[in-house]
Amino acid sequence: MASTVFGSEIDIHSGGEDLRFPHHDNELAQSTAYWSTENRSAPWINHFIHTGHLGIGGLKMSKSLKNFITISDALKRPEWTSRSLRICFLLGAWHDKLEVTEDILKAAAAWESKINNFFLRAIDIMKASNGVTEESNSFHNGKQAFTSLEKAKSGLHEALCDSFDTPTAMRNISDFVSECNATELSRAATLSASRWITRIVTIFGLNREGEKSVLGPDDAVNDSGKLSESVFDSQTIAWHGVEIPLTAQPPIYAASELRDNIRRNVLSARENLDYDALGKLTEHANSTLQPSTPANTDQYYATASQFRANLQHLISEQAPQKEILSLCDDFRDVHLYSLDIYLEDREDLPALVRPLDASIRGALAEKRAAAVTEATEKAKRKAEDEKKRLARDEQAKVRPAELFKNELYSDWDKQGIPTRDSKGNEVTKSSRKKLVKLYEKQQKVHEEWIRECEKK
Repeated sequence: MASTVFGSEIDIHSGGEDLRFPHHDNELAQSTAYWSTENRSAPWINHFIHTGHLGIGGLKMSKSLKNFITISDALKRPEWTSRSLRICFLLGAWHDKLEVTEDILKAAAAWESKINNFFLRAIDIMKASNGVTEESNSFHNGKQAFTSLEKAKSGLHEALCDSFDTPTAMRNISDFVSECNATELSRAATLSASRWITRIVTIFGLNREGEKSVLGPDDAVNDSGKLSESVFDSQTIAWHGVEIPLTAQPPIYAASELRDNIRRNVLSARENLDYDALGKLTEHANSTLQPSTPANTDQYYATASQFRANLQHLISEQAPQKEILSLCDDFRDVHLYSLDIYLEDREDLPALVRPLDASIRGALAEKRAAAVTEATEKAKRKAEDEKKRLARDEQAKVRPAELFKNELYSDWDKQGIPTRDSKGNEVTKSSRKKLVKLYEKQQKVHEEWIRECEKK
């Protein structure tokens, strides 16, 4: 069948590692014998590529074992996306067995989150400079470069030339991002780095929706076999999905800006809030939070508009600082979270608007679990303190004269201090001294309890 399509010679033949012997050896023997002549021995296959298996529960995933899961079924799981699965595969060598475990998924989520954060940083820079600066133009023309980028390009090329060593290539990208994060790069350098990373992850299949905008129609390799810069000059600085959906951007960006302004004003006011100034901020945001057409009343506009309406109500009621800040927190932690959007508050900078990814969800889940644990512990301590208080109150109710009226003693003086024990023996001087101290302490506690009751 293969010979019918490809003829007497095939350059690359792939298959699972279990087909190496005897299946492929048998193919090779038969086809070489068939195509060889007295004057020429036909190799038939120039290169075999034997891939590692996907594993599940320690076993090879296969139909015969009925332990397989289809890609379509896998993508129905909330923790898996097409990008995260591809990252999992790239983090493993093509010729090694790969089992998609919880640890691998966490590693893929961490790698993806790291790249997301860098792309968001680049987008922040692009927005701040409107995408056009003299510095960025000079970088665009190739007049500037920085050593880290050239080193990363070289390392990536070497890794891919070494039997498509994608784990090393992925680590190379991650290390490059770490170096960029730890270095005071210029804006242009950051944008240049982001463009390069975007191009590589797109080549790796991690940006399917953005392939044409990044690679163009004719991305090619140069004569030396290196991944050359395409004739198509892409200015794309991030992969698809790093920003919130386009339909969400107008209302959510506007609501986030309003929230930033309100929080800044409230936090700087200390005690005396300027409610007139707060009212003007919400009025100014009115036009940007309204849909362009009456029919466009989607969930994003509805959520943003409701936030503004709630702010206006609190401001009109001259609500305390705590309530206004709490509303801002609820907008971030409840309402936007339900829309798969997260606001990352930053000191002295506008909040970063970003989609919720697996890493952020995990971090927020841990934070919420810790908050629940802390609240539970706090409630437990409060209950214990209340129990102790009630016990103290019950003890404080006892009149000093009644404190020692029990079976341990048989006789008492006028104050109620015991003079004889239950057997009729006279209380010793040392014991009486202790009893007097207890009597005086109870007298003091009882009098304080009476004063507290009179106050109530």
